[in-house]
Amino acid sequence: MREKISLCVITHNEPKRLDRCLTLFKPAVDEICVVHAHGNTPPDLEITRVCERHGAKMGVYANDPKNDWPHVDDFAAARQASFDLASNDWCLWVDADDVPGDNFAPALHELLEQHGKDFDGFCLYHNVAGRQIAHNARERLVRRSKGRWRGRIHENFLPLEGDGRTYARCDAPVVIHLPDEEAKQGNERNLRILDSIPEAERTVRDLYHIQGELMGQGRKDEALTLGQQLAQREDLQPVERYEVLLNVAEMVRPPVVERPSPEYAAMCAALHAAYALMPNRREALALLGALHLDLFDLVRAEAYLRQMIATPRPAELPWTHRDALYSWGGEQLWTQLLRITGRIEQADKIERDRLAQCVKDGKITISIVHPTRGRPEQAARVRKAWLDSAADASRIEYIFAFSQDDQETGGLLHRFRHALSPAGKLDQVGGTLVENYNAGVRASTGHIILTVQDDLHCPLHWDKQIEEALADKLEQPAALQIRDGYRTDDLLITFCVTRPTLDLFGFDGGIVCPEYHGVFCDNDYTRLVQKHGILVPSDITFRHEHPAWNPAVPMDATYAIENSEPGYAYGNEVYRRRWPADTAPSA
Repeated sequence: MREKISLCVITHNEPKRLDRCLTLFKPAVDEICVVHAHGNTPPDLEITRVCERHGAKMGVYANDPKNDWPHVDDFAAARQASFDLASNDWCLWVDADDVPGDNFAPALHELLEQHGKDFDGFCLYHNVAGRQIAHNARERLVRRSKGRWRGRIHENFLPLEGDGRTYARCDAPVVIHLPDEEAKQGNERNLRILDSIPEAERTVRDLYHIQGELMGQGRKDEALTLGQQLAQREDLQPVERYEVLLNVAEMVRPPVVERPSPEYAAMCAALHAAYALMPNRREALALLGALHLDLFDLVRAEAYLRQMIATPRPAELPWTHRDALYSWGGEQLWTQLLRITGRIEQADKIERDRLAQCVKDGKITISIVHPTRGRPEQAARVRKAWLDSAADASRIEYIFAFSQDDQETGGLLHRFRHALSPAGKLDQVGGTLVENYNAGVRASTGHIILTVQDDLHCPLHWDKQIEEALADKLEQPAALQIRDGYRTDDLLITFCVTRPTLDLFGFDGGIVCPEYHGVFCDNDYTRLVQKHGILVPSDITFRHEHPAWNPAVPMDATYAIENSEPGYAYGNEVYRRRWPADTAPSA
């Protein structure tokens, strides 16, 4: 008979997260134990109802009365309370915003079946979604009789006195940290707990975590000072010193780097020190290469990036390593260099080969088409956010689309894969939006085509949501309904279609009617989807932070061109000609 496992969770007032967590981990365990640690905030009664629905044992952790805080004051104590509820010796602990990785339940029980007699616990990787970090191989599956939780924050399960600690580190299964749109206490809570530790009792590891939390709060001067001090501490673990040096380089960097300058020298010094400390890792080389790409010092950039791609993935993965740098992320930096230096065919081949391998491996490929003008830095940040937030960015093809004579945009974005729309239309009423949409879509190759804009924000693992919605419709026309977080009507402003949809629309491989310049092209797209009956309903939301909806977003020149009154008038005329029976189009 297989070993029985208790799932142990501590939660604040986060019932939706907790419900998702218990639903997804339940197939892997035999018992669920939940401790509600709500601090001095009123307990959310929905937590109890979630526990009842899942048949979970439930306990409550109360803060020390002197800590009148809205959050838990001692994670080890709360975590231990969840273990004390368990009736099985093997305990798997997770947080409410964690989810299991692929093939989790079979891999977990195979681990125990093959090695459970030899070890007291197993360290599993904790991957942080949205940051492409394989984070902290934590003691995740342990015998509760062999230890107790220690440490008010960033807690560890430590052996009882006299017991040896025999843990094994495992590549699988993995736990994924997957936060969502709900507000959550984070840096402020962690820093408050760390600050409450008397200075005389703080360990070097406490100081390391304080430095990270200061960075997270944007307190860069304090974080930099502490980081520089920590980098000199001999008692700091090498892997943590490496991370601190990367942080120092990031905090020193000004908005515009110039060489020579004290900032440039400080960045290089920190990154060279990091590389000297751990030459088997890619992060320092990648940052040095990216720095010199930005400076257009292409000789140094190529030297660093060649060394980066020649560095293999470490056999034993260090915690906090940037896993993407050993796959698609490293490729992206290298192809940027190739494009800047004119080796475009070589860059295209590398990207084609990656996507072809994804298809060979049975993956659904997704092409993101990003039309843009006038905001190159913002567009580049959006690209990074979408790729970082994907569950599997290796299968994503990202294509910018802009006008041939848009020198402001092309000056920065030519280093990325891009498609060009015809020149001479930058002053056209309504802008170049439609031409850019269609140019990018015609250049795409993915099974699914998704269009994004400079102001469209994605949730974590957005690609997995799209894949699940369209996986059985790839061979037929289909258009996925994606909400923008503001509108309540039926207008589809984000275009997400299967490839056969392009043939159905008949715009010579484009996605929107080329008669439009910008405004009302989404109305036309919506009516086409409705006419052909290909809408796939969903609750997926990509927030569209447009000044029409969010007053905090400034109305810049691009918005003004795309939403001008003449543009509305022209778009309305085209729309009414194409759809005469539709008397009330929604702009």
